[in-house]
Amino acid sequence: MGVGLIKSNGTLSRQSNVGAGRAYTVSMMGDSLTVRNQPNADLYNGGSQPSSTQINALYALKQKMFHTTSPLQHGAMRSGGNWAPFEVVFGCSGATSSQILAWLPSIIAGYPYGLPNAMIVLAGTNDAGVSASVSTLINNLTLIYQFLINIGVQPIAATPPPRSDAQASFVTQYAIAIKRLAYKLKIPCVDFYSALASGANGQYASANYTTDNIHWTPLAAGLCGYVLNSVIQSSLNLSPIIVPKYYDNAAFTAYSRDPNFQTITGTINTASSYPTTLGWTAPSPTSMSTVFDSTGTEIGSNHTMFAATPSTILGGNNTPNYIGNAWQLKGNGVNTELFLTGTPVAYTVGNRLAISFRMKWIPDMAAVSKGQFAVGLWDATNGYAAGISEGYITDYGNQTVPIGNETGYVAGDFYQEFTVLSTFATMRPLLALNKRGGGATNSGDSITISNFQIIDLTAAGIA
Repeated sequence: MGVGLIKSNGTLSRQSNVGAGRAYTVSMMGDSLTVRNQPNADLYNGGSQPSSTQINALYALKQKMFHTTSPLQHGAMRSGGNWAPFEVVFGCSGATSSQILAWLPSIIAGYPYGLPNAMIVLAGTNDAGVSASVSTLINNLTLIYQFLINIGVQPIAATPPPRSDAQASFVTQYAIAIKRLAYKLKIPCVDFYSALASGANGQYASANYTTDNIHWTPLAAGLCGYVLNSVIQSSLNLSPIIVPKYYDNAAFTAYSRDPNFQTITGTINTASSYPTTLGWTAPSPTSMSTVFDSTGTEIGSNHTMFAATPSTILGGNNTPNYIGNAWQLKGNGVNTELFLTGTPVAYTVGNRLAISFRMKWIPDMAAVSKGQFAVGLWDATNGYAAGISEGYITDYGNQTVPIGNETGYVAGDFYQEFTVLSTFATMRPLLALNKRGGGATNSGDSITISNFQIIDLTAAGIA
């Protein structure tokens, strides 16, 4: 059984190849707004069709990092483990819907590591730039949706976000037409436009939502993620991701994540501890690393990562899982970079891994932050293999604006699956804090993570 259009009761069929322990994955195809989920995946070729070299580079993408301008990741982190972003997005900066239709379907169908369960189709921003007709956009989108259905991927329609320029009226028309098309075809629709638009003029409702009158900030991405998760949760008949609580061969059972975000409050140059009142314990045996600054000098104490019984994980794969522990890096106004690393592990090339952790990023609210962080799996030669980072502009959107019952800050449960490439056979967990453009870290910036876990899905038999 594959997936197609939604049933009359409004729920979607789930793909039959999603087994126990696998995430329901969602990708995105489109223009530069799609690329902002994962900037290293841009297929831009100067306005021409992506070259075979670019396509092969996407297929062998080394750094599958998501950024805080990713509504996919913002939405998934609010989902309670019900779905996760696919390992790559398929975006081409500057592409119109006609170019998306002409260029991207064959690239998606040829991706060598499987397909996502669902695909958000985001187009229209650049159609407005060339004053394309509504009928052109709708015809292109209809063909794209049908292509996705034909390859067994559930299409999810999306309205483009507003434009705060002379093309704003085009986007307004497109948004209405896309919603009508989705209703006609009975496919889910994520209305990014209405979430961000001003009712007065159809432009961005807040300057904090955009950096250049077109592209969204981390705050806008957080709001779009909230809307996206609401649509997916209400439209898709999903079960939570099955994440083993203890990674031994006999204990692959469902793990309900602790709903309370608990952290260690120790900061740099101040001893941290694992408070027993919060239930944190240091498992044995342990693997330890400490906090270093950018020069490689240890500047803190007791900032250790404890690995939970790595020798018994997945049949002796020695994958470190830091269950029951949390760490916080806080800028100190002195060091240019702070980082915490874990035990390096060699993985089998071609195996599928999953990483998960609970995190909270709080940028400096006293002034324009420019603070950056990164959390994920890191390779000494090629950098981050997977994870999330604050890699785009943070001068905008650092506002305590409510989004539902939350704020625009990154906070929640991160989950990502990806295939191990030969260039990333040995990786280690890495948590880093720095500042865009250099200089001392902001004293008000902090990044906190807990329960960092790595799952070798192939070794566990659930890939």
